[in-house]
Amino acid sequence: MSEQATVGRRRLRGAEWLAVATVILALAGAGWLAVQVVQLSAELRDANRARDQLATQVQGMGGTPVAGPPGTRGDPGKSGEQGPPGEPGRDGAPGVGATGPPGPSGQPGAQGADGRDGAGATGPPGTDGTNGAAGPAGPQGEPGPPGPAGAPGERGATGPPGPACPSDYSLATPTWDRDALVCSRTTPTTSPTTAARRR
Repeated sequence: MSEQATVGRRRLRGAEWLAVATVILALAGAGWLAVQVVQLSAELRDANRARDQLATQVQGMGGTPVAGPPGTRGDPGKSGEQGPPGEPGRDGAPGVGATGPPGPSGQPGAQGADGRDGAGATGPPGTDGTNGAAGPAGPQGEPGPPGPAGAPGERGATGPPGPACPSDYSLATPTWDRDALVCSRTTPTTSPTTAARRR
């Protein structure tokens, strides 16, 4: 009984693994099919868009589009006649190119001829204007600096002789004033007592 149960379990596990592998393969196939469907849809959409653009272009050129029903491509049509030239387009925006280097200096031009003298005559001189009224007196200025010392005057005439000293006196300079002259006795004086003794 135990061996049969073991064999049955092994078979069950093998069937489970087979089912899992089948599911995985089915999912992978479904994913691949979905990718192919998406790619085909995109290609079909691009083909239809190109067909519509071609039909619009043919109609714009005055022709009749010969495209077949959606999903099929019709035979290429004949080339239509060249249409009239279109109107000239508007001017484009100015470019933003880089500024080029400055060009070389041109040659100096020829010297022009001297102009003619003017024909205007010199007008007469105008009359002198009248003198204006005297203005008010200005404020008194500051006193000027003292002038330089004048030159010494001429020597005056010799004056009359001064009074002479009395006898027994002569002129002498006192010690208290070197610029003065005083009469000073030249002979010693004798007192009455000295004279009496001499007698």
